[in-house]
Amino acid sequence: WSGLSSPAKLATTIPEVRIPSLVVHATAATEIRVRQAREIAAASGATDITYEEMKGAPHYLEGHRAEAMDLVTEWIRTSGIVVASLAGDERPDQVDSHPRDVIVRASPPRP
Repeated sequence: WSGLSSPAKLATTIPEVRIPSLVVHATAATEIRVRQAREIAAASGATDITYEEMKGAPHYLEGHRAEAMDLVTEWIRTSGIVVASLAGDERPDQVDSHPRDVIVRASPPRP
């Protein structure tokens, strides 16, 4: 990915995101500043947006990946997001048709 050559423009695409979202920012990243990460989360079109900072983590989360996975796993577990692989365990009442390997859909949070 390159900010110079990619057609992805987060400033114009993030407001179109309408699904529950988790933005995780590595505070030691030099590529994206904390202020910018907070602005990204604030600009999301999602009504259910969670913003988390990983203190001291570098941009690619070296040395902090297990912590990041724990954070993401807990968010998925408590957010009501249903994740199903297309390996045959999806249930039509839980997922939307999507051409990717993993599909997600919001549902009520689990107790």
